[in-house]
Amino acid sequence: MTLMTSWVESANSADTDFPLNNLPYGVFTTNRLEARCGVAIGDQILDMAALEEEGLITLAEEPVFDVP
Repeated sequence: MTLMTSWVESANSADTDFPLNNLPYGVFTTNRLEARCGVAIGDQILDMAALEEEGLITLAEEPVFDVP
């Protein structure tokens, strides 16, 4: 399978578990101990709730990622 190229450098590594072709969603916590919905890209986590809060993604009339 040909891997797509990511702006997250670690996602372009041949041995990564999470290239752009395989993006797992999950729940993570921050130093604020608040559970958040995110997606792993390489060795980073993209906070999906933050994208919704900033209006960068809209999947439904109500927020989808605000509660894990």
